[in-house]
Amino acid sequence: MLSSSLLLLHALVSDLAAGTGKVTRLLLNLVSLENIVAVEPLDGMRKQFIRSTPGVKVLAGTAERIPLEDSSVDVVIVGDAFHWFGVEAVSEIARVLKPGGRLCAQWNDPDAVNGPLFMKNLFHKVVGSRKPAATPTYWSGKWRAGIEASSQFSPIRTTRVSHTVTMSPRQVENFVLSLSWIAHLGEDERERVKAEIGRELEADPYSAGKTSFTVPYNTDIHYTTLAK
Repeated sequence: MLSSSLLLLHALVSDLAAGTGKVTRLLLNLVSLENIVAVEPLDGMRKQFIRSTPGVKVLAGTAERIPLEDSSVDVVIVGDAFHWFGVEAVSEIARVLKPGGRLCAQWNDPDAVNGPLFMKNLFHKVVGSRKPAATPTYWSGKWRAGIEASSQFSPIRTTRVSHTVTMSPRQVENFVLSLSWIAHLGEDERERVKAEIGRELEADPYSAGKTSFTVPYNTDIHYTTLAK
């Protein structure tokens, strides 16, 4: 599906804000490693990337200052991060894309609407209650504004893929603790979050006392084409 929507076969691809390489490793099923270049601003993330994704080039850089030549890649893909970019990122991505190249922004999140009770409560009680109003999120849709205001890109097209993920209680905890506004909490408050996660897991018969369970996820893939 990614191959057809993004035209990845034989493409030169940049994974922007690559983190530890999660999206890059998926791309390796579609693109040869020498055709991928990752860009990640944080030293610690790049070190983890190198350990987990050997052989793929990873460069220091941001979405607003991408360390690539003009018109040098066919696809720029951004996993779970586009909502953090500044407005100047759109023109910078347009600079490094070849004419007719594609920008893909994708997010992969648990389905808090159709998922188990514990997941609904985690989002509404534990996570949502602690999110500062100004925190950028995918769900706000504000990330679309820069692309839609640009004359350089076609209208955004969207594909949703629904799937399930088998998770353990620890993986649920790690997911919640990895959310940006939770990750920046003080140690005492993070301990309270952990306790609340445990209580929600035990209060839901679906997850109580279990070492693993399936959670529905949605992967939303948004893509747009640079004018030729």
